[in-house]
Formats: sequence, C-alpha cells, structure tokens
Amino acid sequence: MSSGWYDASRALARVAQRVAGPCAWPLPALIVLTDPNRFPDLDGFARQVPRGSVLIHRHFGGKTARHEAHTLRQIADERDLTLLIAADPGLALEVRADGVHWPERLAGRVRLHHPPGLILTVSAHSRAAAQRSAALGAHGILVSPVFATSSPGSGRPMGRWAAARIARGVDAPVYALGGLHMGNAARLTGLGFAGIAMVSGIRA
Repeated sequence: MSSGWYDASRALARVAQRVAGPCAWPLPALIVLTDPNRFPDLDGFARQVPRGSVLIHRHFGGKTARHEAHTLRQIADERDLTLLIAADPGLALEVRADGVHWPERLAGRVRLHHPPGLILTVSAHSRAAAQRSAALGAHGILVSPVFATSSPGSGRPMGRWAAARIARGVDAPVYALGGLHMGNAARLTGLGFAGIAMVSGIRA
C-alpha cells in the first residue's frame, strides 16, 4: 500500500465533498472508476478508494470479470463502498452490486435492461445526452470530459463552465469527470456539481 496514494485519495474525498456542497444528493460526492489497462492491480486500486465512496467497475468484457466483481463486492463491504458494475446488469445482480453504470452509447438499453431497484448512473458527453439520462431517472450523471485527459477517445474537453451549465440545467445530480486531479478539482466548488468522478486522479 502506498501511503502517498492513500493520503491523496482521502484528500480528494474531502475536495469532492466541498464540490458537492451542503445539498443532500442521493450518492456520495466521490465516484471512482476502475481501468484495467492503467491499473491492472484491481485489488490494490480498490482498497485505496476512500471509505463511503462510489466504485464503478468497468471490466470491458475481460475473461476475469466475474472473479473481479466478486472480489470488489467483498472490498466494498469492508470499506463501505457503493459498488456499481458498468454495462453488465446480469453480473451486477450476481454479485449483489448496488447498481449499474451505463456508458452513453448504451443508454438506450436502460429502460429494458436496468434491474429495478438498483442505482442507475449514466455517462454523458453533451447537454442533450445529460437531459436524456435525467429523463431515465438517473441517480447520477457523469459528464465528461471536463478537463483534458489522456484517456483514449475522450474527445475535446468542454471546460468547467460548459460542464457547470449542464449541471445547473439538468434535473439530476451531475458529476464532473475527465482530467480531474488534486490540482484542479477544487475549481469546481460552487458550480452546481453533485461531486467529482475520476480514474487516475485518485493516485498521488
């Protein structure tokens, strides 16, 4: 365990709470997404996620998806994490995950395939997509990319002001995603976000 990583993740959790402000949002202020390509040590990565946060597992159809999901369920129970499985409602039900996260390209499947009673989060890359997600009853909408990011296919960053306009104009909690880290996350405070979401920014 890296103490620097651990301290950085706790500091980010505090920043996320400041960004969310005093509103009573349905989900915690910090959402962390896994990435098997950048962080193959899934167990170690998950154990650095601050207690009480949301953890979204993106397995991208890997052969070890079921094993990973069961492992994350155990870690989530130990660390009081809200566990969501990306784009795989069947696996989410199998491991008793708390919800399912849907990428924007698969949002059309939500009405037919999202398990009743589970948390629903959706990714959105525009105001129109965010509005569609809100109409689906999303408990959280991850709008991205807010800042420049090295993630493949992430597209041109919209900037914090454009992202904030989406957050204030959509009737659902909106989380900022894309290029966030300790150096820029606090700049989103007071702009209407329900919190922040990140992958590599969780590391020191």
